[in-house]
Amino acid sequence: MEDFDEILVSDESGLTKLPRIEVIIRSIEDVLQSEDFVQAQDSFVDENCSFFSDENDLPPECMNIYNKYVELIENKLLSKVHEQFPDFLFEELIPVITANNDQDMIHDDVFELLSATLDFNEFRELMVSYNKGVGIELSTIITKID
Repeated sequence: MEDFDEILVSDESGLTKLPRIEVIIRSIEDVLQSEDFVQAQDSFVDENCSFFSDENDLPPECMNIYNKYVELIENKLLSKVHEQFPDFLFEELIPVITANNDQDMIHDDVFELLSATLDFNEFRELMVSYNKGVGIELSTIITKID
């Protein structure tokens, strides 16, 4: 049985002890939901998704784009987590992410994003899906029926 640091946190029902990793994941969720993070990720993806397609061969710069994405995500996430845990290393999350296997629906968005930063193929799928949506506009037409 692994030892986990427990941290006393305040929530709606009062004070609760949570494992350190749970508090870290909650901090990451806060970052993911922040306007700053969403804008940074959207800008990055918009600028770079055109290099990615479903085809087998990708331009060589795709790996450089992936590395820049990982750096962007790590920097954004770590800045928030380090406020509470200055000794935190991103590598702490790798076993949690790999053990998740879509079982933790509460933190699904966190694991999905982190998987895309750890796995180039996940990242590629993300970029391809954004690339497919570029230039698509939705509009609503309202017609009055007499």
